[in-house]
Amino acid sequence: MGYFDGLTSAGFKKREDGKTIFYPYGIFGCGYIVSQENESKIKKFLMKYYTISFVAIIVSFVLLGPLAFVLFPILLPLYAVTIRQLLLNEEKTQEKMKYGDGLKSAAASMGIRTSILLLIGAIIMTSASIFTFFISNNRLMSIFGTVFFGLALLQTIFLVKYSIKSKKRV
Repeated sequence: MGYFDGLTSAGFKKREDGKTIFYPYGIFGCGYIVSQENESKIKKFLMKYYTISFVAIIVSFVLLGPLAFVLFPILLPLYAVTIRQLLLNEEKTQEKMKYGDGLKSAAASMGIRTSILLLIGAIIMTSASIFTFFISNNRLMSIFGTVFFGLALLQTIFLVKYSIKSKKRV
């Protein structure tokens, strides 16, 4: 289980009645009760989408720097259009996803090793951002990096916590 497995699983939740709910916009929207067949189609799309987006964003940041944000107006509509097509025949539910639900699903799929590696990465990036505050002339970017990676660190701490809990349940 890896990072992209966790990202993909974060939007899915199994109900007690055995049905699977997919939340295409996480905590910001309603869910859809999806069939098992459509669940696998959605997961395949998400895996491709996250992988391609990740590579495209990293490469564009290396080549374009901050101008890489021009990718978002391209990537987000691609996601929305494809997900809308995949959910056309699925039943919409008014159930909302809670913040912890996505993290718990992601933690169970990623496993503890990947969660700890992400934690180490978040610690390094937060520390580097704090360090650049003291040596760089660009204080605003250092503050932005510290806040961004600090929030990522906080989320990753919860991810590790949920990974440990899910391992104990198995």
